[in-house]
Amino acid sequence: MAISLKKSGTLILLILVGVSNLSAQVKITAKEYDVYASVLEDIFQDNRVIRAGKNEFVIINQTKVDPDLELPKSRKYRSLVNDFKRKNRLSGIVEKRFPSGAYSESYQLVSQAEIDALNKKARLEYEKRYAVDKLNPSIVNPGGWPWATFYQTYPDASGYYYLSRVGFFGQFAILHVKANLGWTGFSRIYILKRFKAKWETISTNGSEWVS
Repeated sequence: MAISLKKSGTLILLILVGVSNLSAQVKITAKEYDVYASVLEDIFQDNRVIRAGKNEFVIINQTKVDPDLELPKSRKYRSLVNDFKRKNRLSGIVEKRFPSGAYSESYQLVSQAEIDALNKKARLEYEKRYAVDKLNPSIVNPGGWPWATFYQTYPDASGYYYLSRVGFFGQFAILHVKANLGWTGFSRIYILKRFKAKWETISTNGSEWVS
């Protein structure tokens, strides 16, 4: 009887883990990809001005939202924000389903594990170079550039980006995008409105930084 209960407990645990894994891998809708494409087009146009030739998107293949993200407090966006919060309780799996458009010649989807590995490799190489370079006072930038490893792997990238799930209400949509772009980056909320067949950004808010 004890063995039977133990087996039953193990089976229930496996079922719960399986259900949890399935529920955690939410499929992103075509409507959300349309919003992604519109916002990426805006970012792409900025990148073409600021980062000539470095405008390929490297996108983390799982959605993410900053825990301390400040969402709009306006009453008119209350339902929109509520849908955003509901959608982002679980991460979505980003796939190569972006509609074609003038937002990038190409894009890459990478895992967080790959980015973590690149960052770890870059940090170790930077620390080794720094230990040698600091002995030479003529070297202006000891250690070189910590992002060198990333850009060696993705030479045409502007950096890497996190996308959230998209919240909707009526003709409005809301999306969070976080970008790590070498020495700079940003965390922005985009609010869009659908005009006929196209989503257009009507408001952006967030923060930018320089390392």
